[in-house]
Amino acid sequence: MLATVPQLRPEGTNNWRIGYGPAADDAGNAPTSGTDDVQELDIASAIDVITSWTAGRGLPLSYGAALRVY
Repeated sequence: MLATVPQLRPEGTNNWRIGYGPAADDAGNAPTSGTDDVQELDIASAIDVITSWTAGRGLPLSYGAALRVY
């Protein structure tokens, strides 16, 4: 699964593509690109990320995110 978290702001849209560990910070995040291996989450990991983010805690410690600003 691929988990992305968008944030709409007046100056543009932030889009985080979530993955495992610090390598996810440097992984690709272009609209036309596929996912890197570290960005392919299993269902339990996707639920972990979404639950933490929606609870206002941000990403769990074992994940990273590649940011793209539109």
